[in-house]
Amino acid sequence: MNMRIKIVAIVDESIARMLREHPEVIPKGKDQYTETLLLQPKGAYGAPELIAIRVRGEMDERAIAVHLGHDLRNQEESLIEQGEKDRLMYKYMQLNFQPIGEFSVVEEYFRYKEFFLRLTTYDKFGMFLTIERKFPGENTHLFAEKQRRAMQFLRELGIGSNSIIDVDVRGLVVLSFLRQALEGKQGEEQG
Repeated sequence: MNMRIKIVAIVDESIARMLREHPEVIPKGKDQYTETLLLQPKGAYGAPELIAIRVRGEMDERAIAVHLGHDLRNQEESLIEQGEKDRLMYKYMQLNFQPIGEFSVVEEYFRYKEFFLRLTTYDKFGMFLTIERKFPGENTHLFAEKQRRAMQFLRELGIGSNSIIDVDVRGLVVLSFLRQALEGKQGEEQG
């Protein structure tokens, strides 16, 4: 069995700059894409199911469909298929997925000691830092020590516990889109 540490925090550009300039943080690359989120309110297991259609640059014919899972707290991405964006959208809409929003994403990847870091910027939602590490075994003392080190690093960057969120970044984005849709419907009913 594997154990996993994953901590997500809301950050700003000053923290991102400190991360990029940290002497022990190693840059590992960058990715930029447009993402359309599709939601099926009642998926195969009765829980909401989330798919993302991603387009890098203007390459609509080489879009990818990524399954984000059922859990808004801890999403695990897995590639489903590749194809033209419109065809993928049509296919999933035929399976009762509904588009809930589109946005641009920039992801920067880093390594700090034993941790993997991802700085994600959403054009409409802000900037988030994810720190994670998987390791084998079930040693709770080892898990607690690694989690303590991860939190210590976040504090070193100036990230307090009030900035840590308990949902995955896309989970937060989904909740924001759903709240906007609900507020829009309520506004239409009142108008």
